[in-house]
Amino acid sequence: MSFIIGVFSTALFVIIDHLTIIYNRIWLAILCNTKYRKSFIRFSISYLYKIKVDDKYLLVKGHRVKDQFQPVGGVFKRFKSSNAIFKKLKILDDEYMPIDSISVDDLRVLVPAPNVLKFLKWYNSKSDREVNPEREFKEELLETGILPKKNFKNLKYTLVNEIESKIKFSDHFQCHEILKAEIYEIDLSKKQISELRKIMSQESSSYIWLDAQQIRKKGYSKDSNIRISDTSTWIL
Repeated sequence: MSFIIGVFSTALFVIIDHLTIIYNRIWLAILCNTKYRKSFIRFSISYLYKIKVDDKYLLVKGHRVKDQFQPVGGVFKRFKSSNAIFKKLKILDDEYMPIDSISVDDLRVLVPAPNVLKFLKWYNSKSDREVNPEREFKEELLETGILPKKNFKNLKYTLVNEIESKIKFSDHFQCHEILKAEIYEIDLSKKQISELRKIMSQESSSYIWLDAQQIRKKGYSKDSNIRISDTSTWIL
């Protein structure tokens, strides 16, 4: 009997989850074809790493906002083969962030509201875009020398969460936007945990270790006020 109840509960959860996704998509379609139909929606689509050791999470100093700490990770990139569909959907490069050799082809884009669902369908197809989340891990932790390459050459990771915000107005960019992120957790070996504990015991201006409460408080305490990105809570 308990087995039947367990199967029924699991099936019910899956059904509710699918219905929620369908409802959210229907509501998004309605908004994009009514309230926002003449607007562009800014998208920023990234991958973030949940790196947790001894109840503390590793955050690194950001490239764009120099005094801000954030999870290891970055924005996915699209390939040149996506140019045709981007042209068809009239998708523009993000005008709110400077485009340079580092940010070129980032999935920070402006999408005409009526084409938002088509853009998301393209993204979910995983065609003509980056799907491997290792690039920023290597750039932020290995190429900077924070972690030794030899012990982190082969990464094993698991997708543990996917986050998509509702359309909201960004005070910073003064436009409507949707933020998406894939959250990955590294399956750490004993040697890798040992290496992470080593850097945890060292002070650095390039990274910081915080517990969940400190991250939820965005780094604020009576003794210090560390600037933490809004996306840092996504890895908890």
